[in-house]
Amino acid sequence: MWCFKKIIVFKIIAAIGLMLSVDYIMMFAFLLILGFFVGGDLTVGGASFKEYLPPSKSWVYTLISASMCLGGAISGLIALILSQCDNL
Repeated sequence: MWCFKKIIVFKIIAAIGLMLSVDYIMMFAFLLILGFFVGGDLTVGGASFKEYLPPSKSWVYTLISASMCLGGAISGLIALILSQCDNL
């Protein structure tokens, strides 16, 4: 759980740095750092959640993973549809 909390703290610091960026170089640097910690949060957060989950509720982890995949596909489709609209 310590690693999960550490990632959250660094993610917050990177998000604040991204918000307070003064030029594109600084913005891209903080975005890169934030991307690394978001990727780490996906793996560490899921492992921490699975570790404290009772065996009878293991279907919840599968449901969360499936909903994240479905949400990524739906958001990609919405972006594709909106990119084809010329009158927006």
